[in-house]
Amino acid sequence: NYWGAEVCGLPELHTPLFDHIERMRPNGRVTAKEMYNCKGFCCHHNTDIWGDTAPQDLWMPATQWPMGAAWLCLHIWEHYKFTQDKEFLAEKPDDQDYYILTLAAVAEELSTERVTEADVFIAAGLPLTWTSGGKEAFVAYLTKNPEVEFTYKGRHYHIRIVGAAVYPQGYAAVAPAISKMNGIHLICDIGNGTMNLLYIVNGQPQAGRMFTEKYGTYQCTLMVREQFLQKTQREIPDAIIEQVIRNGDADIAASDLKLIKSIIMAYTDGIFRRLREHGYDMNTMQLIVTGGGGCLIEHFTKITKAMLKGNRIIRQNDICAAAKGYEFMAESIR
Repeated sequence: NYWGAEVCGLPELHTPLFDHIERMRPNGRVTAKEMYNCKGFCCHHNTDIWGDTAPQDLWMPATQWPMGAAWLCLHIWEHYKFTQDKEFLAEKPDDQDYYILTLAAVAEELSTERVTEADVFIAAGLPLTWTSGGKEAFVAYLTKNPEVEFTYKGRHYHIRIVGAAVYPQGYAAVAPAISKMNGIHLICDIGNGTMNLLYIVNGQPQAGRMFTEKYGTYQCTLMVREQFLQKTQREIPDAIIEQVIRNGDADIAASDLKLIKSIIMAYTDGIFRRLREHGYDMNTMQLIVTGGGGCLIEHFTKITKAMLKGNRIIRQNDICAAAKGYEFMAESIR
């Protein structure tokens, strides 16, 4: 029973439930479509470690209850109400923050061209498993104002948004090179709030084998912050945690650094545990790690130093790889 997690100040105990809800979503979309011809995802009164969402048992008052997913998702909303953690929210269109960031990104791009007025086509990304269900809403969100005037860094901009396209995160980072991928590749895109996984077999993305986990660098920072406080009765600034995550080091007391690194290593072990749960085999597959969270793989795993040298694990170090991929795919449809 998870209902006491937030009121008792133990929000981290909700995490296993949220992870399982994510695991259920791909199965739940199939169940919703095939049984009820509906969008979204649903589950019934029973599930298991594989995220089964189909009806179970023979007692009809319980068996044909399709509201399990909606009931479980109340926990997600409860967690947000208590924490006000916007990084936790899955739906970017629910507030203006992402829209404002998009305008800032447009302004930065225009400033490199030394123009302040332009027609703009926006190419953006969503986590893999959110793309199919949220793409149309996100495009509508990005294009809701056909014409926008705003001021950024003291300069006035006037843009006309002529369209938008939304692509899967992770896939975008490798899209320009996908035709050269022979064998089995697992793309692991570790961002701030999510980890997106996609299998590519002989250059073909496997639509039925893509997964999104709420397992990014932000959750790692939270884990370090909480466990450091529990073990030392002191608070550690997020800036220091982020420095250790990014560089594997920081100019702090050796004992503090050792503790922080041990917590991050445990978190990174969890990343590989989830990869294995989704079918990853380091002997037969090449792992391509993209996103800013790739530093976790580079600095905090025991197995990857040799594998990085042996090219079994490749870290995509270009922080603009996803943006270049969005541009590449957008150009192909225009």
